[in-house]
Formats: sequence, structure tokens, C-alpha cells
Amino acid sequence: MRSGGKLEPHIHEKGWLSGSIYINVPPKDKPDAGNLNVAEGSDTFSTNIILGKEETIDVRTGSLVLFPSSVTHYTTPFHSDQERIVLAFDVRRLQ
Repeated sequence: MRSGGKLEPHIHEKGWLSGSIYINVPPKDKPDAGNLNVAEGSDTFSTNIILGKEETIDVRTGSLVLFPSSVTHYTTPFHSDQERIVLAFDVRRLQ
């Protein structure tokens, strides 16, 4: 992801467990830059339902974050000359 990049609130409907491995997190220009946010409740952008309890996860290079795929999550924008490299994945049940 390049400077200014972010992910809008979303869930992973087909997964059971979602995760992110942070391969490169550039130095932060603000304390929450590039952090992962998780929230109970629904996506405010698509349903206009207010998010419930919300937590911000301070990610750094080498962080591993796991969470239920049904949890709404999004990222805070960041600004840097470096790219942010993240391997995101879902664990799913085989059909």
C-alpha cells in the first residue's frame, strides 16, 4: 500500500479467522498512522449503523494480528515515502 492508502470498514464473509502479518510498516508521522481498527457492529459506510465498541491495534513491522472474520475492520491512512507491506489472509472451512 502506498502513502495515503487505507482500507474502508469491511468484514470477510467467507472466512472464520482473518489475519494480517505486517512485513513493512513505515515510520509513523502520527501515532495512529497505518493502524488496524476493529469494531463490533456493522459497517457505517454501507449500512449507516453506528459501530459498537472499537479498538485500535498499534501495528509495527513484524506484528501478527488475528481476529474473527465477522469483525468489522479498517485501517487508518498513513503517509510515507515507503510502502506498507502486509500479508492479509483468511482461514476458511473447506467445502
